[in-house]
Amino acid sequence: MTKPIKFNLILDGKPIRDITGLEENFNIDDLLEHYKSGKEKKQCG
Repeated sequence: MTKPIKFNLILDGKPIRDITGLEENFNIDDLLEHYKSGKEKKQCG
């Protein structure tokens, strides 16, 4: 059983809810944009 992702991650225009969704919709440009935005750092800290 996979654990759900606890934050909003949008890759290739689709919400990613688990690792399977990440594998199916992986897009490095979207992932880097999300990382550089700092959104998760704000939510987690």
